[in-house]
Amino acid sequence: MKRKLASIIFLIICSLILTSCFNYKEINQMTFATSVIFDKDENNNVIIYIDCVKPYRNAGDSSDEGKRMIFKGEGKTSLEAIRDISEISSNKLNFSQVRAYIFTEQVAQDGIKKHIDLINNDQQFGFKPYMFVYFGEISDLLNIIGEDDEYLGLYLDDLVKNNKGNGKIISKNVNDYISTSLNKDAINILTAIDIKDDIIDKKIELNGGAIIQNDKMLKKMEPTEVLSYNLLMEPVNEGTFEIQNPKEEDKFITLDILEKNSLTKVIKEDNSFIINENLDIRVSIGEIQGKLKINNEVLKTIKNIQEEKIKNYLENLFNDYKKENIDLIGVNRLIEEKYPNKIIENSLENTNLNVKVNIIVDGSSLVKDSL
Repeated sequence: MKRKLASIIFLIICSLILTSCFNYKEINQMTFATSVIFDKDENNNVIIYIDCVKPYRNAGDSSDEGKRMIFKGEGKTSLEAIRDISEISSNKLNFSQVRAYIFTEQVAQDGIKKHIDLINNDQQFGFKPYMFVYFGEISDLLNIIGEDDEYLGLYLDDLVKNNKGNGKIISKNVNDYISTSLNKDAINILTAIDIKDDIIDKKIELNGGAIIQNDKMLKKMEPTEVLSYNLLMEPVNEGTFEIQNPKEEDKFITLDILEKNSLTKVIKEDNSFIINENLDIRVSIGEIQGKLKINNEVLKTIKNIQEEKIKNYLENLFNDYKKENIDLIGVNRLIEEKYPNKIIENSLENTNLNVKVNIIVDGSSLVKDSL
């Protein structure tokens, strides 16, 4: 714990001195927030929790160990809740080192605009931190924060960055969120987090996404749905597919995703539209359960099975969300880009998705019989 605190404090001090005019004396009089959690009570008052680090325990202590502090503030607005915390902090709160903004499920359902406005309008808050929606009891999250020796914001920041390109992980920072929100009725998908009971203890994990439209959460996405969304909309260079071993139905083959490329075309047919999505997905065979001799026939079978599986899943996902009037892939934007001078009504309702998948298996010559 002490070693981690010392490392964190060293990084904070270095970044502040190198990028600003702070000196050691000023830093010693500050408490640095690493994450901000937005919650609400039964009376719809804003509740804010801040996970902080205070570089030194007191003016006479030259130790680099620092002190961890968790503050809670309440108010009718986010700013009032922040000021409530400032009134009980002996040091000035500094938000330059925040790495995560976390919204509880209840807040996300109610709407996050007032909190985004605070971040957007107050210069002390940054636009680079990632945004998360937490599903679970706030008491459980606070207990983990209090017991863990790793700061929540830094932990989540590392977790997202280390999984960049993983198909089952979604990531969006404040800048991305605000930019996307400029488009009318646009969909934002934030990272969903919850608490996983590990064998030894409880851990916070990335677990799917939260669909936000007009600053309110519509529903939660499962990790498999996030993978499908990313295949359609985002760069993917990590992740896995599982298919049945064609020779042994109770055994499976794992395909590692290496790269995905896509090409999107919009076609107008009378009063309807077709979005043709062509996906080239490069994979390698990561694991084979049971016996399977890899040859051209087997590779063709694996390729055909997975291509059909992905095609059906993506098209069904699009249609399921269309029934809920959720424009998951930005149909309105795609049509407006292709036909900027046309006024289109009920564009989502009158649009179908046609997916063509091409699986390229790399390194197949290196895979031998699995025993």
